[in-house]
Amino acid sequence: MKSNKFFSLKRFSRFFGADLRLNKKYYFFCFAGMAVGLYIIFLLNMRYSLSENGYQPLFVLGLLGLGAFVGDAFNDLNSKTKTANYLLLPVSIFEKILSQFVIRFVFGVGLFLLLFWVDAYLARETQMIRMAGNEKIYEIAPFHYSLLYKWVNDYMLFFVMICVSIGLFLFAGRLFFGRFGLIKTIIAGFAAFLLIVCCFPLFSYLFYPAETHGFDVKLPMYELFDDINNVELFVYGIAYFSWLFLLPLAYFKLKEKQV
Repeated sequence: MKSNKFFSLKRFSRFFGADLRLNKKYYFFCFAGMAVGLYIIFLLNMRYSLSENGYQPLFVLGLLGLGAFVGDAFNDLNSKTKTANYLLLPVSIFEKILSQFVIRFVFGVGLFLLLFWVDAYLARETQMIRMAGNEKIYEIAPFHYSLLYKWVNDYMLFFVMICVSIGLFLFAGRLFFGRFGLIKTIIAGFAAFLLIVCCFPLFSYLFYPAETHGFDVKLPMYELFDDINNVELFVYGIAYFSWLFLLPLAYFKLKEKQV
């Protein structure tokens, strides 16, 4: 295979620009809706007061909206006609994956962080103006992204990688379905999680039958490294390395559709 068949910067830039032009209204309304939604949520939560920790659940809620945007990639796969036309486009599979990845992750995350900060600032200023003539004292803490490090402390990298892994799961899982791909991916994710949870009692009965009662799972924990046990290593492994599996999975799944 020639290298330019796998990736061509000129061809990719044209395809990327065409995607932005054709779907500009969709992208605009997605982020406009996110901006308005965040602004309203901020206003409702700032009616009386809001501490620095009050931004934490709002940030997680915003991440859910961002996850929905990421998981709604490859819109052309929603119908058979659009799917056929999309697969016949004269660009490589890698370029199609990269285009959606840049739009959904790079631009999506950047715009989300900007919108969240702007909405938090505007909502706070709005409420401060509204409460200017009120005799009661309301305290609304300003938002800044250093709070994010304060919330997660030493687990900043772990938090970021967990978010990336969930986003990539939604991104890659969407390629397994046609219409309502995001909803089906979320359902499949919950089903897989419940299956894993149900496997723990099964394995506990197999290996520790005397110590296991009902769903009281026997899960031995032991130190592997300094301050890291086997369960923590398992969770860290999923958070830090699942993207090595999910990105190739997305590539080969889209390639399978084209074949």
